[in-house]
Formats: sequence, C-alpha cells, structure tokens
Amino acid sequence: MNFSVCLLGGNSVRLKKYSAIVKDSGHQCQEVMLLSGAFQRTWLNIKPQVICFLSDEIGHGGLKRVALMQKKIFHPLIVLTRRTDQAFLCLADEARALACLVCPVDKNVLGLTIYQAINTAQRLQKLEKKIKGNYKSLEERKIISRAQGVLMDREKVDEKTALSILMHQVMLSGKALVMVARDFLAQTEQGRDLLAG
Repeated sequence: MNFSVCLLGGNSVRLKKYSAIVKDSGHQCQEVMLLSGAFQRTWLNIKPQVICFLSDEIGHGGLKRVALMQKKIFHPLIVLTRRTDQAFLCLADEARALACLVCPVDKNVLGLTIYQAINTAQRLQKLEKKIKGNYKSLEERKIISRAQGVLMDREKVDEKTALSILMHQVMLSGKALVMVARDFLAQTEQGRDLLAG
C-alpha cells in the first residue's frame, strides 16, 4: 500500500535524502517541513498518514517540540535518529512515537515501519473509541443505578420494580432511560417529584 508521509527535521540535506528514501520505499512524501517557527502552524493543518521525524544529533529540543505538538493533535510518528541513549528514548516515548529507527535507514525497513505504524495507530484509535464508549456506558449505568436506589429507598420497592417505574416513565416521555434517570435525580435533588402522580 502507498501511504502519505510527512518528513520533519532541522537539516534540509537530510530531509531531501530521506524524501528520496520514502519514495523508494513505495510511499509518497506529502510534505517536507523544516523544524522552524512555522512548523507549529503547519502541524495543525497537515493530514499525513504518518510523520517521520529526523532527529538532530545534538540536544532534545526538536523532539520536545514534536512532543508538545503531539499533545495537541496526534499523528502516527516514526523517529529516525542516530541516538540510542535512554533519555532520548524516553522523550520519543513522551512524543508518542510508534517506532524509533537508527539511521541510516534502509528503504525496505522504513517502508515496513511506515505500514506498521499506520496499522498500530488505527488499532489504537479503535481501542480508544471503544474505551470511550465503554466509559460512557458505565457512567450511564451508574446514573440509572443511582435513580433505582433512590426509588427503592423512597418507595420501599425492590430493584426490579424500581427499574419498571423508570421504564414506565421512558414509555410516557419517549426519552432514553439514562435521560429519565438523570431528570429524576435532578428533580429529586430540587425537591420536586418527576414520577409522582
């Protein structure tokens, strides 16, 4: 598969070299960005499938800037570097890099890593979406359970009967169960009784 890659770095000679390697690996180089002040504006607007960051040999400044931008908008990230020290690898992890490759990089290795990084990012996005859905379901279930508890205590009924009372209100109002439970709890806290009568 042919993927869209953005190259980012501070050395225009290395960027040009790796642009050719990306193309030789079977992918298209969508954009080449120098790590300058304008890169932050561009980061927010680019739509590559993966970013390859060519790290500077000295210092962590460039990778720190990438880490900050990754917190704003996540892009699948591959770091190409000559560094292997622990501090650098920790910073790459903070930047949410999906892979670090030690330069020089072979076109076949880069091509495969791009493919794997994109697939990993897609799996992570699906997992994140599923977790958010599960969290929302759990929060809704907690609201419904709280409303059932208040009804059980107030009406001296069991859990099944309390749920039946809430479900009856669902049929009357046409609202979702969680909305009926939320309304009931809000009105109970205000001293009004939504289900009275």
